[in-house]
Order: sequence, then C-alpha cells, then structure tokens
Amino acid sequence: MIFTYLNVNKILDYFNVTLLLLLIFFNYLIYFILDTKSYFIFFSILILSTFLIILFKNLKSNFYIVLILLLMLLISLGSPVADWDARSIWLFNAKRIFYNQNLASYTNYLGSEFSHLDYPILIQTLSASLATLIGKWNEVFPKISSIIFALPAMLVISKIIKKLCPDANAIKHKSQTFEKEKRGYRLPGLFRARQLFETYFGCKIDWMQITDTEIKLEIEAERIAESEQEIMLDAYHESLDET
Repeated sequence: MIFTYLNVNKILDYFNVTLLLLLIFFNYLIYFILDTKSYFIFFSILILSTFLIILFKNLKSNFYIVLILLLMLLISLGSPVADWDARSIWLFNAKRIFYNQNLASYTNYLGSEFSHLDYPILIQTLSASLATLIGKWNEVFPKISSIIFALPAMLVISKIIKKLCPDANAIKHKSQTFEKEKRGYRLPGLFRARQLFETYFGCKIDWMQITDTEIKLEIEAERIAESEQEIMLDAYHESLDET
C-alpha cells in the first residue's frame, strides 16, 4: 500500500502547470496539421484531466485559488452568453473551428471584419476541442476554456506573492523568535545563570516555553550568576595579592 501511494504521488507530480500549458499548445497545433476528430477528443480529455488533477493537488496549498476557480466554473456553466465580444468574436470563431475541424478555411468567409480574425485563436481551439468532446456545439460548456487557461497564471502569481509577502504565521513565528532572542533566552551568557537557577529550585525548566510572567525569575537568575562571578573574581584577585 505504501509503495502504491508513493507511485501515485510520483505520477501526480507530472501533472503540473507546465504540462497543462503544453497540452493546450499542442491542441492548438494539431488544427494546423490534422482534421481527425479523435485527436481533438483525446487532447480535450487530457487537458480536462490535467486541469482537475492540478486543482486537487492545490486544494490545501492554494485553497482560495481553487475555490475561486470552482466558483468561476459554476458561474460559467450556469449562465448564458450575452456580451458581444464573447458571443460574436471568441465563441463564434471557436464555433467555426468546431464545424470545420481545421484551420484551412478559417479566414475565408463573408463578414470576417466583424469577428476579428486577427485575434489569437489559442483559446478558441481549446473551446472547439471541448465542444468536440461533448459531440455538439453550444455556448455554455466551451466557455470553461478561459478558466482552464487562467489556472496556470493564477498559480504562478500566487507563488510569486507568497515569496514576496510571507504569510501571517511565518511573520508571527519570526516575531516570537526575535522576542525570545531579545529577552536573552538563547544568549550563551545566560547558560550558567540557568544552571544555577535550576540547581537552586531543584527542577528542570524549559526555557524555550518561558512566559512573560517568568521574566523576573530569569532576571534574578542572571543577577545570582553575576554576583557569583564577582565573588569568584574578588577571591582570585585576593589570592594574587597574597602571592
């Protein structure tokens, strides 16, 4: 069972942002080369599977991004297309690619000036492949191509933000560590004072868990150590004077 779990994790590591972008790009390229429906279905299945696996892998580390994308998917699949650009440019061009199953005649039709054929068609080819997967064209399901394409960008931006802006827990941990070092909990000079204090009370003290109410005790221990050092130093000087 352990080996199976490790093997599954190792396989899942290959499903990342780079793979998703490569699949989207290859899906775009095959429209220039092939006109076989099975290839479009194959790539759409791979892209959808990779997208869902990446969402699952980032469920803990990027929970809010996954939540936002799932909400976007819900809104996209539950709403009609009303805007001109979405309906008459992006989805219309994707619809033409879907019915032609290639890009050979993409620029040859009347009224092309209204649908902006000079726009990039990377997302349109993905929309066409998704429509091929369900076997017919509609203006709802192919819309999720933009959400699939947004996933890599959102994860990369999240990674950059985490590097530039540490999370609250990391800041709190660094602040607590700084306070402990400032109070002298880790200073080598207090090692002897801690030993004396523990010897005096006859118990072991976890100095890393010390609270603010116990600071006076450590200060007292430091004072005892300093007094002991002064006594030992005076005795040493007296012995030198006698010799």
